Amino acid sequence: MTVDFCDPNGTNTGEWQYTGSSTHHENVDDAIRQPTNPNLDDNNNYADGDQSDIEDYSFTSLTVTEVTSVRIWYMGGNAYAHMPEVRIYMGGWTAQQTADLAGVWRSLIFNGTWSQEDLNGLRVEWQAPSTIDKFEVGFLYAVYAEVTYTLEEEGYGHDFMGVPAANIDSVNGIPSANIDTIKGV
Repeated sequence: MTVDFCDPNGTNTGEWQYTGSSTHHENVDDAIRQPTNPNLDDNNNYADGDQSDIEDYSFTSLTVTEVTSVRIWYMGGNAYAHMPEVRIYMGGWTAQQTADLAGVWRSLIFNGTWSQEDLNGLRVEWQAPSTIDKFEVGFLYAVYAEVTYTLEEEGYGHDFMGVPAANIDSVNGIPSANIDTIKGV
């Protein structure tokens, strides 16, 4: 298994209020990883009147064979009890999970079996609570995805004229490790 990261690179829906950058996804893409603290001046937030409003971000991608887990890392802040719901899109929407905006880095884990195409379409949707108290404000400061995946082992996924590549030691005396491509086949 391999682990790597994807960052927000697009805003599909931006209904929360925002402070800082000109786009919602830029406010939560501080290009940092936990435990580093994000810039708290750039944020997206919800308050009374924003009940059930949506923030929906697209993400950068990776080259994978199969994705088995997506962990959404985030830092937010909210001193009240009403927290947003989060779900991801990987070829279809997952069930929502509640995000704890406790002022420290937290994560939500989504497990499944997904393809390259699914990861290319990764989206993370944040839904403001359906109940928000009069003076309540919830802040989202930073978000990124930690993706656990497998890669096809080099040289083992293809064959040549019906012979698995793993069984070919050399071609015309040239070691197969020194051959990048076979032309004319």
